[in-house]
Amino acid sequence: MTGSLIRAPRFMIADHPLPWLLPLIVILVVFALYPFFYNIFLSFHEFAPRKRELVPVGFDNWVQLFGDPRMWNAFSVTLLYTGICLVIQVVLGMAIALLIDSDDPGFGFLRGVLTLTLVIPPAIAGMMFLLMQDAQFGIITWT
Repeated sequence: MTGSLIRAPRFMIADHPLPWLLPLIVILVVFALYPFFYNIFLSFHEFAPRKRELVPVGFDNWVQLFGDPRMWNAFSVTLLYTGICLVIQVVLGMAIALLIDSDDPGFGFLRGVLTLTLVIPPAIAGMMFLLMQDAQFGIITWT
């Protein structure tokens, strides 16, 4: 008698993504979305220290903010700084990527050196934590 194997249904991640995404969604809501919307709520209020309450002021805070020349100066400096840094990072990143991709002699050594600069800092940080947790002379004692 020939027959096909009957398999029990498996719980596939692709079939049921919500249980796997739920912790991320909860963390995102608690630590990102709630503070964001609470700060927007606070921007329409003023704190009265004597009464210890929030006094609604409407758009007064926003009018004062957009009317302040220091805010526009800070905004323009931030945009300029971001633009300059973005251009520098893209150009340097592309140049380094092209150097690493080269098969010319000596570039294998360059690849090794660049890889070491990525590997050494986390290794040193791990060793420092091991030393800090040492039972005899570490700064963090477990006893």
